[in-house]
Amino acid sequence: MRHLIETKGIETAEVKHKDAAAKVWCENATALTGKKWVYTKVLQPEFTRLQPKQLADLAALEPATLF
Repeated sequence: MRHLIETKGIETAEVKHKDAAAKVWCENATALTGKKWVYTKVLQPEFTRLQPKQLADLAALEPATLF
């Protein structure tokens, strides 16, 4: 599985459009490569608090902080 991960600090009005575009990008990348791509948004305060060093470290975050 491939990951497109974004940290997000400020949620403006256009963020929902950007999130939707990232999800579509992952769907297209999956279709083109045959490898599953997923989009994950991590809220900046949680990312800063956790200070992850590896992808697996993000598993420690509560699902509510991931979008």
